[in-house]
Amino acid sequence: MTFGFGANIVTDRVIKNHSTNKKWVNRYREYEYRQLDHPKDIRVLELAPGAPNDPLRARIIHISHIPGTTEHGILGWSMQYDALSYVWGRTSDNMSSYIILDDKYALSVVPNLDVALRRFRSPTVPRILWVDAICINQQSVEERGTQITLMLDVYARAENVQIWLGTASKDNAMGMEVLKYLAQNTLHELSPWDQMPEVEFFSALNGILQRGWFQRLWVVQEACVSRKAIMTCGNDSFQWENNPSQILKFIRRIKYAVISPQWEQAGLSQVNMDIFLQLLDLQVQHIERQRGEILRPAPDILDIAYSTRHRQAVDRRDKLFAIMGLVDQSDRTFFRPDYSMEVEKVFKGLLDSIEI
Repeated sequence: MTFGFGANIVTDRVIKNHSTNKKWVNRYREYEYRQLDHPKDIRVLELAPGAPNDPLRARIIHISHIPGTTEHGILGWSMQYDALSYVWGRTSDNMSSYIILDDKYALSVVPNLDVALRRFRSPTVPRILWVDAICINQQSVEERGTQITLMLDVYARAENVQIWLGTASKDNAMGMEVLKYLAQNTLHELSPWDQMPEVEFFSALNGILQRGWFQRLWVVQEACVSRKAIMTCGNDSFQWENNPSQILKFIRRIKYAVISPQWEQAGLSQVNMDIFLQLLDLQVQHIERQRGEILRPAPDILDIAYSTRHRQAVDRRDKLFAIMGLVDQSDRTFFRPDYSMEVEKVFKGLLDSIEI
């Protein structure tokens, strides 16, 4: 069935097997992918609305690329969609979930994908998603090779890149709250670790940053080219947009938080934020290549203080005073060392002088 906008429709149904008994699957034959009409065409999944524990229902749609419509060399397609960024997990794991296509065919999916689809499904309206494990024929070496060359375009053209970190553990909500605060607030507002000093923020935040998603290589490209990245763990989420000014402020908020006395007092000094900072920096570099201009400013005292944070100083104020000579006195972040100031006031002075 073909519509005027060039979408070829194949109806699917997605059903989760909630028990270990898989006899019901025997009613269905193994799904066989229909070949795409053009090497630059893609498939998307239209996920039907439902409650969290309802059977998953969907249909696969073939969508055509739009010749001659490129932005920064990125392909365009005839339908809007969100792209899912997630960790497959071991494919040898027991696959207890199946997508039923056309009420005739069964396609197994890994448990993490089943949970992700349930999390992102709308209770009221269909949702269009691009999901690599479903939208690419993984059994076809030729198609996988062709579609992989489109990955940058697929994620760059998505309305949102939905980053799925997995189901939440008991303290992950606080870790997500920290990242949301750094992504969306100026640091002049009271931080979660200042508001709730009794909370064990180290395990909460470290538990997020050690998730499998942050260790996976493919996600670097998936997140860096996104128009808007929405990171989700369980029921908690936060987002940032592909705006270099916003991303640079996100980077600077992380750096200031990490060097601040309050971060250490909250027991967060051993949390490695570099894995997140690297991702954001690569995103800015990608935008610079697209625009053909340099967007990152020259390093200032904040950048120097962050890069030298592990070096020892008896007086905490010297973490800033000892590197002030590396800052031009005409720079707005320059201030003269004053040992009459308390540690918190010294760092507050830095915060007031930088753009975050």
